Amino acid sequence: MASRSENPGTEKTGNKSSRDDEIVRMLSKNSRTSFMKIAEQIGVSEGAVRSRVRNLLKRGVIKRFTLELGHKANALILVSVRTGVSSEKIAARIKHMGASCVFEVAGKSDIMCLVDAPSLDETNSFIDRIRSIEGVISTETMPILKEAT
Repeated sequence: MASRSENPGTEKTGNKSSRDDEIVRMLSKNSRTSFMKIAEQIGVSEGAVRSRVRNLLKRGVIKRFTLELGHKANALILVSVRTGVSSEKIAARIKHMGASCVFEVAGKSDIMCLVDAPSLDETNSFIDRIRSIEGVISTETMPILKEAT
């Protein structure tokens, strides 16, 4: 292993290296994965993994070992629009406000949007902004607990 570079500055692809990305990917699948197992998978020493994880914690990439990675307060929001109001215009406004995806749908609701927010407070603030749009009569929020694999 001595011939391998374990310098955290190598393979940079932004603020994190590709090895850091791999560590984060493995820990997001199972935050209890041992540093030794990660080291074997990515071809570095256990000490290098420990150092990289310490650095990721220090930089706030990893916040805690339930692994909070940035946008973890994701939610689907169903929006009902008053009859006679253009759901297309409201959907466009919601998209402009920062929703990741916005769909006009059929059923009990008129619009469904996906919101990626870094906290529940910001998700709640986004919902309040949707509710303040003229013509919106109600919202129903479904927090996303985990993504299917």
